[in-house]
Amino acid sequence: MSNTAYKVVRYLRNGSRTSAVIHTEGWQTTYTPEEWTPTSKTGYFVFETLEDAKDFKAFADTLEIWECEVEGPLPVPPLIFAPYLMDSKALFLYWQHPEKETSLLRAAPKGTQLYKRVKLTQQIQAAWETNPQTPDGYHNGIIPPRPQSRPR
Repeated sequence: MSNTAYKVVRYLRNGSRTSAVIHTEGWQTTYTPEEWTPTSKTGYFVFETLEDAKDFKAFADTLEIWECEVEGPLPVPPLIFAPYLMDSKALFLYWQHPEKETSLLRAAPKGTQLYKRVKLTQQIQAAWETNPQTPDGYHNGIIPPRPQSRPR
C-alpha cells in the first residue's frame, strides 16, 4: 500500500530530475515521473506536507516539488548529513553510523520522512517559479532566464 508525500527534486538542463541535495556521483538518484525508484535500504527523503516541501524548495530555484507515492516507511535518523560537503567515503561512513554527530550533520528539515521507494506522480511547483518567501520572489537574487528575443 502506498501513501502520498511531497518530493523536492533538482531539475537539470537536460530535462532529467535528480536528488535535490545529493550531488555525489554514485549516490545521486534520477527520478522519472510515474516510475518507482529502485528499492533503497537507506531510503529516499520526502516531506509530509506541501508547506514543508515549499519551505525546503526556497533554498534553490532549480528545485521542483512533486506529489509522490511512497512505500516502505523507514525511521528518520536524528541527524542527517549535508551531502554537498561530503565525498563518497564520508557518505558511506555516515550510513554505517547515522547517529554519530559531526560538523556535517544536522537535524532533518521540518516534516522530513524517509521511505524505501518513491514515485513522482504530479508536479506541484516547477523549477524557476517565484518563491513568495523571499524578498524578491527568488532565492539569492537568481532570476529565471529571459526569453531568447527581447524587444529593443
